[in-house]
Amino acid sequence: MPRKKSMYQRPDGLFEKKITLNGKRITFRARTEIEVFRKIANYQEAKANGPTFAEVAKAWYAVQEQRFEDGKLSFNTLKGYHPAMREAINYFDGQYAKDLQPQQCNHYAKYLAGRYEGEKTVANKLSVMHCILDFACVEYNLTYNPADKVKVPDGLHRGFRDLPPAKHIKIVQTKRPEPGTDAFTGWLFCYVALNTGARRGEIIPMRMGWNIDLANQIIHIRGASYFNGNTPMEKSTKSLKGVRNVVMLNDFKATMEQLGLKHGDLLFSWQGGMITSKRLEMCLKRYYAWAGIDSTPHQYRHGFITVCFEAGIDPKVIQEMAGHAQLSTTLDIYTHLRRHMLDEAAKKLNKIDFSTGKIEPDEDKAPLSEKQQDGTA
Repeated sequence: MPRKKSMYQRPDGLFEKKITLNGKRITFRARTEIEVFRKIANYQEAKANGPTFAEVAKAWYAVQEQRFEDGKLSFNTLKGYHPAMREAINYFDGQYAKDLQPQQCNHYAKYLAGRYEGEKTVANKLSVMHCILDFACVEYNLTYNPADKVKVPDGLHRGFRDLPPAKHIKIVQTKRPEPGTDAFTGWLFCYVALNTGARRGEIIPMRMGWNIDLANQIIHIRGASYFNGNTPMEKSTKSLKGVRNVVMLNDFKATMEQLGLKHGDLLFSWQGGMITSKRLEMCLKRYYAWAGIDSTPHQYRHGFITVCFEAGIDPKVIQEMAGHAQLSTTLDIYTHLRRHMLDEAAKKLNKIDFSTGKIEPDEDKAPLSEKQQDGTA
């Protein structure tokens, strides 16, 4: 006598069983009865344990993608989230979000510190992990965020872009390639950064009249851009502080007038639109080769901030012109500047013989005469 089947077998041969869990009717199908029971057991275990960290992370990222679509998140921020999310998923592979403990999150911080040297890199990756677990608290009823007490490990390198050498600033201000060349475009980009303190993404969409207001001698920073691959895309400024006005210096005004651009024309255009990423990089490289320098546009932005500090302008005014959301960011640059100035002062003091008050000559320079050292020459 054949054994009675414990569940319904469909005409296509698959076994099927329907059960009710938490008021919801769910159907399970498989080729054998054992496989069906295994699916039911796995489903019940998953429901009891809740989502894995990977499932929470992917759901969180889907929300960030929607925020980008709604214009509430920048492309570059979304782009930066993805590798940090993938790294966290790989580290917590297979673990349920509810089972994560502070010790495990702290071990992840140490793992990142061993893999990356930069403090900012590690901080950003830990921030993404924290955001994912915050999301789990809200959406999946996680009772607490195990990453709340996790800090960036000590001893990591705190990177800071070097200030452009005074020699480079002088070259940008006084030497210009032939107009119409790629090197000239590269020079103009560095020149605008140095004289406005604008970010790269803020310079790319600049237009005569809308941004470069010659009549009122004001530079309006009103928009920004980012690159999606090689293609430039317009966006809002980095923060509300990013919408700002910067004073226009006389030399800058004269340079803009010499460009011969009409109202509404882009300062940096390519094939009828904003300059592309590859085109801009090529122009900058050709300018660097022409001038024999290598300071980046962002370094010249810091150069502008440095000049403002040296001119004695109030830090709050500098913050406004630089478009920093926090005054601390502006003061960090000032602190770096002070350290740089102290290093230069130390080099000069180390050349002085304190017993005589005379300056020791550099090895590659001719000795100074007594009159030159006394300042009477």
